[in-house]
Amino acid sequence: MQMMVRELLALWRELGATWGEVAETIRLAESCNLRFTSAAFPFSGRGDR
Repeated sequence: MQMMVRELLALWRELGATWGEVAETIRLAESCNLRFTSAAFPFSGRGDR
Protein backbone atom coordinates (compact mmCIF):
# COMPACT_ATOMS: atom_id res chain seq x y z
CA MET A 1 0.00 0.00 0.00
CA GLN A 2 2.80 2.44 0.86
CA MET A 3 4.42 1.86 -2.52
CA MET A 4 1.13 2.59 -4.29
CA VAL A 5 0.67 5.80 -2.29
CA ARG A 6 4.25 6.88 -3.10
CA GLU A 7 3.70 6.22 -6.80
CA LEU A 8 0.43 8.15 -6.81
CA LEU A 9 2.03 11.09 -5.00
CA ALA A 10 4.90 11.08 -7.50
CA LEU A 11 2.42 11.09 -10.38
CA TRP A 12 0.47 13.91 -8.72
CA ARG A 13 3.74 15.85 -8.40
CA GLU A 14 4.53 15.27 -12.08
CA LEU A 15 1.10 16.66 -12.94
CA GLY A 16 1.98 19.96 -11.33
CA ALA A 17 1.35 19.90 -7.60
CA THR A 18 4.03 21.69 -5.62
CA TRP A 19 5.98 19.83 -2.95
CA GLY A 20 4.31 22.13 -0.42
CA GLU A 21 0.87 20.97 -1.60
CA VAL A 22 1.96 17.34 -1.45
CA ALA A 23 3.38 17.80 2.08
CA GLU A 24 0.28 19.66 3.27
CA THR A 25 -2.01 16.97 1.90
CA ILE A 26 -0.01 14.25 3.66
CA ARG A 27 -0.08 16.25 6.91
CA LEU A 28 -3.84 16.77 6.68
CA ALA A 29 -4.47 13.11 5.86
CA GLU A 30 -2.38 11.97 8.81
CA SER A 31 -3.97 14.42 11.25
CA CYS A 32 -7.51 13.52 10.16
CA ASN A 33 -6.76 9.83 9.61
CA LEU A 34 -8.35 10.06 6.16
CA ARG A 35 -8.48 7.28 3.64
CA PHE A 36 -6.78 7.77 0.29
CA THR A 37 -9.61 9.48 -1.62
CA SER A 38 -9.98 12.33 -4.05
CA ALA A 39 -11.43 14.40 -1.19
CA ALA A 40 -8.08 14.13 0.59
CA PHE A 41 -6.22 15.50 -2.44
CA PRO A 42 -7.96 18.77 -3.34
CA PHE A 43 -5.24 20.02 -5.72
CA SER A 44 -5.14 16.97 -7.99
CA GLY A 45 -7.56 18.33 -10.58
CA ARG A 46 -5.74 21.54 -11.43
CA GLY A 47 -4.73 21.94 -15.03
CA ASP A 48 -3.40 25.49 -14.82
CA ARG A 49 0.28 24.59 -14.44
